[in-house]
Amino acid sequence: MTRVLSMYELIRRFPDLATAIAYLEKMLWPSGPVCLLCNGHRVKPRNTPGWHNCADGRRNFTVRVGTIFHRLHMPLHKWLYAM
Repeated sequence: MTRVLSMYELIRRFPDLATAIAYLEKMLWPSGPVCLLCNGHRVKPRNTPGWHNCADGRRNFTVRVGTIFHRLHMPLHKWLYAM
């Protein structure tokens, strides 16, 4: 059975955008980032936090691509609070 987290626990667990991105990346890509646009595995991180570059498809992407968070402008950790 899944335990429900209180708002205090959520804020402690996801205090900022970086922790929310790290959590979702671990959930979505347990073996490392995979391009959701072309399914490429030759992926390297970019200088911008949370962004990756796919050498196969030559595109930039984040953990948001292909998810319900894709074109939402509110920070990711706040979406996790809302859910």
